[in-house]
Amino acid sequence: YPIFPGENEQEQLAMIMEVIDLPPSHVLEQGTRRKLFFDSKGVPRTVSTKTLKKRRPASRPLGQILRTTDNNFIDFIRRCFEWDPIERLTPEEGLRHPWIVETKLKRSSHESRTRYKAKKEDNNNNTTNHNTSTINGDSYFSLNETTGHEDTVAIEEDKQIRNGGSSTMFPRISNQ
Repeated sequence: YPIFPGENEQEQLAMIMEVIDLPPSHVLEQGTRRKLFFDSKGVPRTVSTKTLKKRRPASRPLGQILRTTDNNFIDFIRRCFEWDPIERLTPEEGLRHPWIVETKLKRSSHESRTRYKAKKEDNNNNTTNHNTSTINGDSYFSLNETTGHEDTVAIEEDKQIRNGGSSTMFPRISNQ
């Protein structure tokens, strides 16, 4: 489901502005197609759609569109949607954003519980093995249901991730 499901470019832009507000004038001035969507004073041109709904800039909350009340997530998305690329969230800033940090901590806590459970199962019935790998300086482990011999699928998965592919492996949580 798209966040801004406009039927055409004008409606798409109107839907974005309904949530994000008007672009700043210095950003608008840089637009090569601004005359199609804005008049000479920077006012959006009227949009006529099948629903004939008049959309007003900054009249709809982003949380309503995203269907969430998580303020950190809303802030993260809002900062990604900044009109001005100078003000927009950079990847580095994004990695330090509270929503990402909190999500990573929650995931680490879950993975730590998963690791403890897997180790306990391994000690109890010796049917769960885990492989540890180091990729770009980070240690990872994967859980593999096996019959007591090395799981070649895990080895292939390890090769895939080293070559930029994806994996079901979890970041290793150190006990130190």
